[in-house]
Amino acid sequence: MIKQRKSSAPSSRPGSKNRYSERTVAPAGRSAPYPRGVFVLELALAAFALFVAGLIRDVRSFLNAIFLGLALALGALAAAQYLVGLP
Repeated sequence: MIKQRKSSAPSSRPGSKNRYSERTVAPAGRSAPYPRGVFVLELALAAFALFVAGLIRDVRSFLNAIFLGLALALGALAAAQYLVGLP
């Protein structure tokens, strides 16, 4: 006979307690899991400056793509950090 395994997913039935509820919302007084003083925008600008310097030196370098991707990713992170700080 085949035994059925219990599902680890929480039940969506009314009245059932969600055992993952403590992980869904962070407490208000808890600090961020990352340092708040990180200057993401400055890192993005530095990566973009390295990208431009790489373009001046060699247009068809693979390192240029890495610096551009890094600059775009850090720029998106800086934008997200800015949007979180808005009221």
